[in-house]
Amino acid sequence: DNIPFFMPNTYSITVPENMAVGDSVFSLTATDMDVGPNADLTYSVQAGQDSEYFYMDSMLESGAGVLKIQKVIDYDTMLSHTLTVTVRVEDPLGTSGGHNDEATVTMTITDVNDNPPVISPAVFTANYSEDMAVGTIIMDFSAEDDDTGEHANFEFYIDYENTDPNKVFGVNRETGEVRLRNNLDYETQSMHTVHLLAIDRGEEPQTGTATLQIYVEDIN
Repeated sequence: DNIPFFMPNTYSITVPENMAVGDSVFSLTATDMDVGPNADLTYSVQAGQDSEYFYMDSMLESGAGVLKIQKVIDYDTMLSHTLTVTVRVEDPLGTSGGHNDEATVTMTITDVNDNPPVISPAVFTANYSEDMAVGTIIMDFSAEDDDTGEHANFEFYIDYENTDPNKVFGVNRETGEVRLRNNLDYETQSMHTVHLLAIDRGEEPQTGTATLQIYVEDIN
């Protein structure tokens, strides 16, 4: 004959965007002074604001309810980064069809560095004479990153170790401008396939890649 109740009935938590469907977000426990089957509590998410993202799992042994992910949250496409749900607890065996109480859970969604920079153009191909002057601009690359804050900041690099060991080309780390750094020589290397990298500054950096393909023309 006792009504279950939440204490407190409002909660504020932080949730990273990269949680998978079925992951546990938060645990709530209502108080019911009854014992035995009369104290078995059922938790649910009420239809309404942001309810599509979550569901409740009722843990009969502990009496707790666990808020879980029902739909993947994507920080980068959300209009608002605060989600709010209403959680209901019911005592199905209570008088007059059961007793219930509600609590509000407000979640602040945090960005995770889950997008690599995308370099444009992805592939650049050109023919250049081997007598082209050192310092000549080859191409201005650009990049975009769908993350936010520091996760969206990046620098350009050339993969010298794997694709340009002689450092024939150079890149401005901030602008993506690629220039000829050392002389081209048809007899030494008639084609260069160089990987340009854009690496962001997240705690776990993401890398975007573009390809620079240069054919060297022989000069007699």
